[in-house]
Parts: sequence; structure tokens; C-alpha cells
Amino acid sequence: MALVLTVLVGCNWIYGNDRVSTTQTRNPDAQFFDAPLDAPPMCGSGAPAFKQELFEVIVPNNCQHFSVSENGVVVAICQPTSFMTLYTATVGDSNGLAMMTSDLPTDGQPVAIRIAPEGDFALVQWFRSFNDDFYHAVRLDPATNVWHDLGPITAIDPHTTAFISTPTRGPTRHVIAWSLISGFTELIGDGVDWTAQPSYISAGFSSINNAFGLTADGLRIVAIAAEGGGIPSARYGSRTDMSQPFMTSTPLAEPASILEPYLTEDCGKFFFFGLDRVLYVKQ
Repeated sequence: MALVLTVLVGCNWIYGNDRVSTTQTRNPDAQFFDAPLDAPPMCGSGAPAFKQELFEVIVPNNCQHFSVSENGVVVAICQPTSFMTLYTATVGDSNGLAMMTSDLPTDGQPVAIRIAPEGDFALVQWFRSFNDDFYHAVRLDPATNVWHDLGPITAIDPHTTAFISTPTRGPTRHVIAWSLISGFTELIGDGVDWTAQPSYISAGFSSINNAFGLTADGLRIVAIAAEGGGIPSARYGSRTDMSQPFMTSTPLAEPASILEPYLTEDCGKFFFFGLDRVLYVKQ
């Protein structure tokens, strides 16, 4: 029996009216104005800065993990009952709700999830037992609306990997795994078969506290991490090409208490989990 996936849409963000429909702001007296002449967001030479207004992506209560794609698909792991359940959002669903199914094993449950920029591919840590705990690649079949299990990814060992990044855009994808022992290990592959590159320790990201974000082009990273063994904070790193390591980082003016940060490729939106909600700020 296929696992039922309930589909949730963050309507404000998806339909473009998030400018006025927020559930919470850091500055409740702020007013929002249309600004068609504003320059589009872009990544500069330093760490991006974001406005104070908070926007919310609607997900169910009791959610522990989430991931956002470049085109606006939201996936989350929530616990409405005694079992963890996958939730997702499809852009353009006028009803805001739709049902999806998956052919992942029915005798397990999701532990972590990271979605690719295209919104139709994800890596799901699927726990069945200690000896059967793997990241599985799943792909959405748009014709049937079913997320198909492409099989376990043996190149990523959840027992030694603390957290992984979001994957980059295909067809050749990059994903970064982080562990306390070996630091960063970048894997390159087609989404199912991956080849691990040599691991390295980064002074800029000497420890990472939770799942982190790699931009769709693979050139920028955001994480809650420490620099050189210091106090964890929201940090940003960049590189000029995909062959380079992420060695240095710059602090972001965001709270260290947020979880699972993600940055869009144009640095225009910064997503995170905080206040038991999926939130984001804009450049």
C-alpha cells in the first residue's frame, strides 16, 4: 500500500500576494508597497542582506523538517499521528490541497528530506531499521502524481553523515554531506548514482547544527554553523566554480536559533524553520 502524501500549498508565496498577507512580522507597523521599479534581487560580492518582514509558507502543525525547491515546491516531514508523514506543495494548484502517493516502503518512515531545484526530485532519509536506514532518491511522475522510489543511495551513510545539503540542479547534481569527523564531502551524480569527492575540513563551517542549503547552481551555501570552533550562527559561503571547496564563511544578520536554512539562487529569498513555522525573508 502506497504511503499517502498530503499536498500543502503556501498560497501567499506561490500566488504572489505574500507582500500583504503575512501571519507575523518582525516590524508589525511596517507597510508594504508594490515596487515594480525595484531592481531584481541578485547575489553580490558579500553576504546577502534581507528586509525585516517575515513571510510564512503554510504547512501542517507538528512539522520537524522541510525543504524548498527553486520553483516553489515545498516538502515537509510532519507528525500528525504517531508516524512521520511527508507533506508537499504543488505550485499552481488552485485548491491549495491535493493528494499524492509514494511507493516508498510502507514499513518505514521519513527522517529527513531535501528537494532539488526542479521540484520533482528529492532525497529522503527513509528509516526502516538500523540496518535499513538509507537516503532514497524519489522522483515525481507528473502523469500519475506519484513519487517513485528510485532506490537507496549507498554513497550517503546516515550513520556517519549528520546532515546533507539540498541537491543542485540536474542533470549532473551535487550534494554536500557533513559529518563531525570528516567535515564536508561533496558527491556528484545523476541523482541515483553518486561519486564522493575527497572530504575536507572547512574553517568557515567548523560545525553544522542542522540540514543546510546549497543553491541550485552549487555556488553558495547557507548553514547554522560555527567558524573555527566558535559559537554557531547563521553563516554564508560562496565559491566561483563547483570544483572549489567552501572554506570561508560570513555571518548573516539572522538568528542562530533558526533551522534548515535555504537560499534561492538569486539570493532573493532566505527560507528557514523557526517559531514552529516555515518562514522566509526577502532581499
